[in-house]
Amino acid sequence: GKGDRLRALSYAEKGLRLNDTHAMLHLLKGNLCLKLNRPDSAVSAFRKAHTLEPSIQASEGLTKAYTMYGKHKEALVTAREAVRLMPSSTQALLLLGNVYAKQQESRDRAMKIFENVLRTRPGCKEAILSIIDIHVANRNLVAAEHTLSKHLESNVNDDLHSRLAGILMESQKYGQAIEHYHIALSLNEANEEAQAGLERLEKLMKGIDPDMVSDDDIDDGQDVGANVEEESEFV
Repeated sequence: GKGDRLRALSYAEKGLRLNDTHAMLHLLKGNLCLKLNRPDSAVSAFRKAHTLEPSIQASEGLTKAYTMYGKHKEALVTAREAVRLMPSSTQALLLLGNVYAKQQESRDRAMKIFENVLRTRPGCKEAILSIIDIHVANRNLVAAEHTLSKHLESNVNDDLHSRLAGILMESQKYGQAIEHYHIALSLNEANEEAQAGLERLEKLMKGIDPDMVSDDDIDDGQDVGANVEEESEFV
């Protein structure tokens, strides 16, 4: 929870006061700041980590922080620099592709990068899911369904089955969607996307609006508020 993250952040900051040249601690601080929705602090932590020890983790963190900040140009510069430093790194290419995919006018560039990754690493789950995200952003559910079905012929993976189920549910192909959610959960019963999707699908099939807030959810919301107040002592 938030309290745990704040405690971990305070330990990381204590460690950095003792030794400011520890790149891993700056990375840890950056990731905690991202989770706590503090992009400005995350940017400075990842920058420091990258200066001390350039790494794909620092580039990824910095790109995420800039994106959260709405600084697309800075995110793009960081991702391009990562590819320049690590031209054979799949992670660096995926990072650049994901930055391009955020903007409608550069989605075609992103698609080329992801397809290129799949040529060198067939079955790369991250590249497949990023291609699906682009199809969905372009409202091309037919292409998304076709791409996932094709990859699932040679790549048994719970995340891919769960994503296909979500696409099928959106296309109102409920029978096929339920089948793929069950396959995903048989491969990995802890798959949260599949659990939540199946719950949503069952409501839709019963004619219940899955987005309607129930009384239970309202009670839960009040509890969450109470917890946040309790945790404020760590701020």
